[in-house]
Amino acid sequence: MSRTRIAIAALLLVGLAGCADYALNKGEYTMDSGTLDGESIALRLDVYPSDATPDLEPQSVLLEDGASWQGLQVDVAPSVRVSGRVTGFVASPIAGDPVVPGSADVPVAAAISMVQEFSVAGGATENDGAGEFQLTVPPGSDYRVEIIPDEPALLPFAVVDIVRLGGDLDLGDVYLDYGVPVWGQVLQDDGQPPRGATARLVDAASGAEGPRVELDGEGWYLLRATPGDYELVIAGREFGNDPTLRRSIAVDDDDGVRLDVDAGPAARVVVEGRLVDELGEPLRSADVEPYRVRLTAQDLPGVNGSLVIETQANSGGLFEAQVIEGTWRIEAIPPYEGLVSPVARTVEVGATALDIGDLVLPDRQLWSALVVDPQGAAAVGALAVARELGFDHYTYSGTVGQDGALELDLPAVPVELTLTPAAEGAAITRLIIDPGGTSEDTGGVVAEDTSRIELSVGVEVAGALVSDEEPVPFALVEVRDALGRLYGTAISDEEGQFQMRVEPTPSDYQ
Repeated sequence: MSRTRIAIAALLLVGLAGCADYALNKGEYTMDSGTLDGESIALRLDVYPSDATPDLEPQSVLLEDGASWQGLQVDVAPSVRVSGRVTGFVASPIAGDPVVPGSADVPVAAAISMVQEFSVAGGATENDGAGEFQLTVPPGSDYRVEIIPDEPALLPFAVVDIVRLGGDLDLGDVYLDYGVPVWGQVLQDDGQPPRGATARLVDAASGAEGPRVELDGEGWYLLRATPGDYELVIAGREFGNDPTLRRSIAVDDDDGVRLDVDAGPAARVVVEGRLVDELGEPLRSADVEPYRVRLTAQDLPGVNGSLVIETQANSGGLFEAQVIEGTWRIEAIPPYEGLVSPVARTVEVGATALDIGDLVLPDRQLWSALVVDPQGAAAVGALAVARELGFDHYTYSGTVGQDGALELDLPAVPVELTLTPAAEGAAITRLIIDPGGTSEDTGGVVAEDTSRIELSVGVEVAGALVSDEEPVPFALVEVRDALGRLYGTAISDEEGQFQMRVEPTPSDYQ
């Protein structure tokens, strides 16, 4: 087995195991999956093979802007294996021992994942006791392998870039050298560390996240890294009231890097209020379905970080939270099965306690519309799904009746409405509606008249899935944009044929 020692954050590798370069053929043109780029593409076609073709893995191909999307032939590539062995340098457990500094080439327990940006291709696994791992993925370009050791204070994590994967690839020994220490102390302005906080490094180029370590009792952290640019993330407790802090850090010194972090003020200010309905009656939390209040920092003077705090209203609708001085967005979120809508308010919190009084959660709205197909006939059976923009992104669904009528019980906040036709001849249609008619947070994209909604005719996306010149039957085929939003779906038939209609331009709404 060839030996590849990796002691840097990225390495360029190519699979050369007797397999042709990876290409996906569409109509009269060929598209390399390596051009998948969230900034340059409009739509992509995702293929999820069924149990009928167990040697095939999920994979994606571009729908090239300006090209015909009819008569496509999508070559679904058979899977290839990526394997290797993770080893590293383990320091001697005897502190200060001048004789036994440590052991090299020791198997290292780690989590391994492969990612292809803006694609459904990839996979994840853990290595065995000998450090060996294997992943099965489709061939392609621009894969990223992330190797995260279980002991973050002893070894750095690694990011390996595979420029082009044409066949089975053995990475050999992926050697995690000792790296250099990245350490420091995290303290609040009273000299005390934030309780229960953790530290981790994030690779600046790829966004790959290293493992977390807890701060010790004096606020110290220790991580290890190879040379490169990172972001140090100090995260407060999940249900605490300490901010998440981010600092850029360049690792290029053999002696390591020390970065102390000011965690901001230790003092906390009480914010309280009461949740009520439109009649002024308190909204009472039950044990199973509480009313939740989320406070998200918009601006924390003197603190370079973010903070989200959640609490619950009590049986009298009262809530209380301890926060840092600054500007906060307060969201009151009712149970999903409740009869009222979420609501938000922005407040300024100073040095003294703040009582915001009553937060009124308005009643849900019975919203209705006539939904027709592109020919003006009732779009019978079309599935409607409305998703909250913000809050907890609750979804509400229903179907269009025989007369084209659609009724949904919706919150009085903006929602994204997705209409999926039950019959051919129309595309999935998406629009923003505001049942309450009072929001100013949707950037002017709210549909003005929703009394009659006509499904988009879209454009046809049709073709065949093949692998080694054989049809790929019963595969799920989806069209999505760079944000992962669904624009069309179909199932290939026994001959691998599929067809659907989609809106050719992705929505601009984030």
